[in-house]
Amino acid sequence: MAGGKEVLHFGETLSGMPTRPRRIAVRYDPELAGALDRVRRRFPGRPAAAIVRELALEGAARLAEEEARREAAIERLIAGSPAPGGPGRTVPGRARDAWARRW
Repeated sequence: MAGGKEVLHFGETLSGMPTRPRRIAVRYDPELAGALDRVRRRFPGRPAAAIVRELALEGAARLAEEEARREAAIERLIAGSPAPGGPGRTVPGRARDAWARRW
């Protein structure tokens, strides 16, 4: 089961029945209501929980893409810098270290 462990319940009449995937609670506050209103046309007829799930998956994919672009940019910066110990070497090193500290 993706994203978690399957839970089996055993009883006298059941040999093992998996439960549904685990759920999370999200507070439906004015900020979330406004966000859902802004994107509801993209998800016609879908319940709010389904929209929140789709947006979370899409957001996670975009964050992963952004992180990969940042890593690639840092690697390009490092690759274009002089040899270790040469002039200017400390700037890319500091950029890489600063980026690494963010995560």
